[in-house]
Amino acid sequence: MKKLTVGFLATTLACLGTSALTIGAADGLQAGELRLQGNSLRSQTIAEQRIIYIDPKRGTDTAGAGENVDNPLRTITAALEIAESGTTLQLAPGRYSAGEIFPLKLKPGVILRGNEARQGEGVVIVGSGRHLSRTWAGQNVTILAEPNSQILGVTVTNTETRGTGVWVEDANPTIRNSTFVNNNREGIFISGQSQPAIENNKFMYNGGNGISVTREASGEIRGNLFLDTGFGLAIGHTASPIVANNQIRQNRIGVVVTQAARPTLSENVIENNSDYGLVAIAQAQPKIAANNIFRGNERENQLIAREPQGTPPTPAATSNQRAAVFTCEPYSNGFATVVQKGKSSIPQPMIVWENAQVKSPESRCQDVTQRLNRLVAQKGGKLDKMLFATGRVNNDKVVCLVNSIQESCQPNNMLFQLSGANASNPAEVLRRLIAFSVKGGGNPVQETGEEAIAPLAPVAERLQPELGLWFVDEDV
Repeated sequence: MKKLTVGFLATTLACLGTSALTIGAADGLQAGELRLQGNSLRSQTIAEQRIIYIDPKRGTDTAGAGENVDNPLRTITAALEIAESGTTLQLAPGRYSAGEIFPLKLKPGVILRGNEARQGEGVVIVGSGRHLSRTWAGQNVTILAEPNSQILGVTVTNTETRGTGVWVEDANPTIRNSTFVNNNREGIFISGQSQPAIENNKFMYNGGNGISVTREASGEIRGNLFLDTGFGLAIGHTASPIVANNQIRQNRIGVVVTQAARPTLSENVIENNSDYGLVAIAQAQPKIAANNIFRGNERENQLIAREPQGTPPTPAATSNQRAAVFTCEPYSNGFATVVQKGKSSIPQPMIVWENAQVKSPESRCQDVTQRLNRLVAQKGGKLDKMLFATGRVNNDKVVCLVNSIQESCQPNNMLFQLSGANASNPAEVLRRLIAFSVKGGGNPVQETGEEAIAPLAPVAERLQPELGLWFVDEDV
């Protein structure tokens, strides 16, 4: 089988005998082919690949502009008006903002290409426009990716409130060798039944996430860098992407998986994130291969916080989806009583039970967790109005849950008893047990004479809905 270029098409066809001829996209044509079988010619669509040149510095909007590199168009918007499937929009270095109509809607099969060799350096698309999503209502978006479109070698920024760089919904684009920086919410949002290929990109300084993956989306996210952003990736609903060979570091949290998502993580390096490497919430079931590397994540490498199982919902949780509920989870060198507040918040370890501090840390964790669920429900579920306090019940030193510093410890608000050295230094007990007081994470434990208190308002503050999990609250 012999492949031919467009320039020699007519001459070659005239000279062909019985050999077969195939012409494909690799030869500068659209995906389509000619086959000559015997003396019979069977033809599908053949078109010379079209390139439209765009340069914001020296381009024009005159008729015929864009046909060659010496006479470029001025805007991507103008090029999209005349582009067809298979067209490449070749971007010169520059800033694409003034004169553009956002969001830029790529037609199916159109290729938007800048500087692939340097991941979009110098080819900067900045802007936002209102997009009415089929399932997510109005959104602020820079680029809409359509089926079989490609985004190659550009830098994308959307600084609008709740701004998204590239919106992918029920589409299978390729997004490669690009940079997503300073997007107010996320670099790329993926929804519906999308199956994108997202390869070798950089995601930096985005307010919410590098990438959000939702609904039934899958696809592959490979070889990318997620650096200094909110959550590197946030994956929800029943999404099941492959996340492989990525560098996910120096974010707040590397990967957050919520609802019933089922991503597969393989050969990623997830390191030096300021909270966790990975957090799994609710019914999420991430498949975490042993070849992932977790290291240097400040709080823990992984926090798996399932929804309470086998326990009737508390009265507060029944009436208020945002009420605090508690579970006992493996954590650090022992277990932690973890507080949760819905699927759009990051669970917070509130009491850490380490093997060196208490006997039977798991059973102690389970017991106190159940008491907390009961007491917090009785008190209305408002953690910001509650405190841990130490005091005496039946002459035993205890830790209890109160609504104010004036409220004393009683049998009906007691959480657990202190003994031995712990009973003689209750303030130190609270400092050790309460995770939010560690490393400047909240208000310090306060001593009141022989007793101590620890306000839970810092925990409540940390349980606010996360920008990076906006798609959970706005599920429509």
